[in-house]
Amino acid sequence: MIIKMGTDRFWVRVSNIERWADILSTLPERIPCKNKKDIAKDYLHYKVDEGGRIINADEVYGLFGVEKSKTSVTIVGSNFIKENDDCYELTEGAINLLNNYKHNAAWEKTLGEQLLKYSLRVRTLALALLNGGYLYFEKGYMENFTSAYINYENIDYHIFSSKSEDININNLLNVYSSKVLGPFWKEELNIIDDEIIQIQGVNKEEPSLGSMSTYLKIPMMLFEYLNWLKEEADGKYILDKHKIKEDISEEIFNSLIFDVSLDDMEVLKELIVNNSDARGFFSLEIVGSFLKDKIDSGDEKSYDQWIDHYFMSSINEGRLRIVDHEQGQPRHGRGLFGKKDYQLIKLEIVN
Repeated sequence: MIIKMGTDRFWVRVSNIERWADILSTLPERIPCKNKKDIAKDYLHYKVDEGGRIINADEVYGLFGVEKSKTSVTIVGSNFIKENDDCYELTEGAINLLNNYKHNAAWEKTLGEQLLKYSLRVRTLALALLNGGYLYFEKGYMENFTSAYINYENIDYHIFSSKSEDININNLLNVYSSKVLGPFWKEELNIIDDEIIQIQGVNKEEPSLGSMSTYLKIPMMLFEYLNWLKEEADGKYILDKHKIKEDISEEIFNSLIFDVSLDDMEVLKELIVNNSDARGFFSLEIVGSFLKDKIDSGDEKSYDQWIDHYFMSSINEGRLRIVDHEQGQPRHGRGLFGKKDYQLIKLEIVN
């Protein structure tokens, strides 16, 4: 199924994280308007120019969820406001945010949770950063966007880049597009879980990259405020899996984690395809480390211990068979049980 994706818009000022809650608090649960412009003009009192366009209303449009027509489905925002047959309504996520905001009850976490649940670009970043990837800034957090990137499965994705020739956020989004869409949109759109998902732009095949650094820095600064980000090494940042797991619902957290229950052999197969040479050989340490991050990141064994145990257990159980092996280079790691002639291996996944 083709899902079209608009530009993710958030609140305008990075530090003004209460802005969306303030906007939603001025709206009734049922909004008798025919379109988004009427909501911005009549309920939120945004000014209109001579051409009928709402002035500076981008932050409002990010509150909406999905737009459907006879020929397409377009996700336009973070799903705080939904369209019904004859009106618009606040979603359950909006009502939860407003209740927590009114009572000053960790509403910032509720806001972050909604972004992780429905914003496709935010889910793209979270999937990478919760499953072995890291965000790199050369000169400090949120400094020098042109050189910043997410490294995921040994590929650098320039997520803040607006250049289509760069390896950008669209490339990362397409690594696991079904997982990016997530179970919550699938349920709302009546999409079966194993349906092939293709995410496209509104007017062309590739989603828009316009002003990517302007928009994406806003949720990333929210995550820093919530202490969901932590610096792992100089310039390298990851999402703190344990902190996020404490702060959001188990259902949303699990939707962002590659778990062994998702079929570890399918994950391994994809890792091998992405990290093997033309002959089918791959570094056991590199692929094994990625695999642990994806399916068993909570295990306290070291990477070397986990890799030795996982691969030998799978071989002994008949799930894997070593077809060939050879010595590699120092960058390929220690090899299975420290054997240099097992630094590079070729595997068969036994059905």
